[in-house]
Amino acid sequence: MKNYFKQLLVLLFVCSGAMAQNSQKKSDDLGRIKLNVYLPEQVEAIPKIAERQLVTKMNQITTKNGLGGSVVNPRFVIASKVDILTKDITPTAPPMTALTLGISFYVGDGFDGVLFGSEYVEVKGVGSNINKAYISAIRNIRATSPMFKKMVENGKVKILEYYNSKCDFILQKASTLTAQGKHDEAIYELSSIPEACKDCYIKSMKAIGPIYQKKIDDEAKVKLQKCIGIWSHSQSIEGGQQIAEILSTINPNAKSFDKVTALYSRVEKRVKELDKRELDFKLKKLEQESERIDAARAIGVAYGENQPTQIYRRTSSWW
Repeated sequence: MKNYFKQLLVLLFVCSGAMAQNSQKKSDDLGRIKLNVYLPEQVEAIPKIAERQLVTKMNQITTKNGLGGSVVNPRFVIASKVDILTKDITPTAPPMTALTLGISFYVGDGFDGVLFGSEYVEVKGVGSNINKAYISAIRNIRATSPMFKKMVENGKVKILEYYNSKCDFILQKASTLTAQGKHDEAIYELSSIPEACKDCYIKSMKAIGPIYQKKIDDEAKVKLQKCIGIWSHSQSIEGGQQIAEILSTINPNAKSFDKVTALYSRVEKRVKELDKRELDFKLKKLEQESERIDAARAIGVAYGENQPTQIYRRTSSWW
């Protein structure tokens, strides 16, 4: 049984290391300006496979012009609208479907409905059926076109203007969320400020530290009280293992960590007295400052990723 726990701990260590590297990449990604791809309901429904192709094309446009990524602030979007200009059946054997599509692209603030810029392209496609004709046409959109580059760059300028003008408001909102105990949301709001907004970004990073500290302090307090209750009810090997598991999840930078250490020592001593075995969980080591920053920003990433898909009703004025 002891060897089983050791093997489990090794597996957890390896997995946590991989997750930490992934979180580091994502937390770095969060500080950059990005556009969220949004495909609104079309006037004339297009095939699902064509929708996916168009979303892929919009992702290519943002990525190739420096505003792509998997982690985004949902406020700023790139959207598109498709109109069928012509639809014909070719006089060939076998007959083919030929389409001419007019596709409009929009970049803007999806929450407030402020349009930053737009572009329009006409593309043709031919296929053995309507689905393949759509795909053929959408593939002819050139993501590297200078007009898309200009549209995205104009959007970037407007996004920077937004953050620079709203910096104090964002900081105040984060403070209010913290007072309400919504630490993750507060950290997300601050972490979403792009590094390109230098002054505001520096202020946000300074504000994250105290919020992160309050979060880990509050969590430590709750977990410590729970462990004290368990230990007062059952000073058994099973109770000790349960307590050790909880205590091992407490952040070592929490202000009450000395109490965590003291309780862990008492539990460990009692378990050894009962069965001469060691606990299968160890307390975390003190984090370095860089690790604290990465951990705080990873919280913002996780919060953003768990939010529901946005519906941008105010963007309807764009088309």
